[in-house]
Amino acid sequence: MAETDPDRVARQPVFGALALLILVILALVAAGVFATWRIYSLGNHRFIDQAGPFFAVTEDLANEMLNEETGVRGYVLTGDPATLRPYHQGRKLVGQEKYLPVLLLKSADQVRAIPPQPDYGLD
Repeated sequence: MAETDPDRVARQPVFGALALLILVILALVAAGVFATWRIYSLGNHRFIDQAGPFFAVTEDLANEMLNEETGVRGYVLTGDPATLRPYHQGRKLVGQEKYLPVLLLKSADQVRAIPPQPDYGLD
């Protein structure tokens, strides 16, 4: 029994150091998980705030451009100017440029940097 007591006494600091090391590693892992979650959460919120309006407006813009295409196709097939009604309606809505401020809501510099669109004389 005399031999086990010195062994036990010698192992106590090793077990204490091991327990402390495990606690430090667990604390670092927990901090890493929290930091990862926080970065992910902030990134998602930023994406939703900036991309949400963009997707809604681009969907509307795509529908209006589809209307323009439909009008042109109808005119090419029939030769009837009345079939250009969807084209003119789409051009009117797209030409309002109400989409640009929403698309580039966060950056007025980007809005100013957009070159003027050429007029192709289709109206």
